[in-house]
Order: sequence, then structure tokens, then C-alpha cells
Amino acid sequence: MGEKLLSLIVEEDLPSLYILQSYLTKINIACIPVQRGEQALIFAAIEQPDFILMDMMLPNFSSLQLINYLKQNPGTAKIPIIAAVSSTREQYRNAILQIGVQGCVSKPYDLEEVELVICRLMSRQNNASLS
Repeated sequence: MGEKLLSLIVEEDLPSLYILQSYLTKINIACIPVQRGEQALIFAAIEQPDFILMDMMLPNFSSLQLINYLKQNPGTAKIPIIAAVSSTREQYRNAILQIGVQGCVSKPYDLEEVELVICRLMSRQNNASLS
């Protein structure tokens, strides 16, 4: 993946957060791990990560509301978001993609799937910036 990417991981489950952070670090992606939507808003604005990997079932803060805030803020609107969903229903995944999310991964996490979605997303970003 070339130069080191910076990710913001928004995951309320601490063991899952550690697993993701460990795996992404192993594949040369720096991580900012947070468990709450409010933290995600702050860190996204300050750190400007290359992408956000977000659990869609956050406590105390609607993930849909968080995505809406991120997309409305000019400082964070262009940061790509990957949604982590526990539903395998295609209809649910399609609905999430309609609200401004650029990719989806399944929960429980399949780390190879996570890496594949990140690679696809970064490849699309690089191709778009070359156009």
C-alpha cells in the first residue's frame, strides 16, 4: 500500500477495536482507535485520517447521525467511510451505501475482507485524484 495511511477506527467493542488496531498496524496503517461517536467527530476533524472504519451500532450516538455530521462538515466531508455491519441482508448494505458510505465490511470482522475493502477504496481514491 505504499506510504503509511492513517485510519480512524470507531468501534465500541474493545476486543474488536484491539484486533482491528493490531491488524491494521501490521499492514502498515496507523490507527486512531475510539469507542464513541463524539470522539470520532473530534479526531476526524483534527487528524484528517485517510479513511474511517465505523461500527454501525454505536452506543449513545447514532451511526447514521455521525455519518451525516461528518458529511456536512466541509473539513471531514471528503473522508471516506467504511461501515462495519452485522447484517448480511443485501438490502441493508445497499441502504448504507446510499447515505454516503464508500464501503462495507461484515461483523464479526473478517480481517482479509477489511484489508480488501481498504485496498479497493484507496485505489479508487488514487485513481480519482489522478483524473
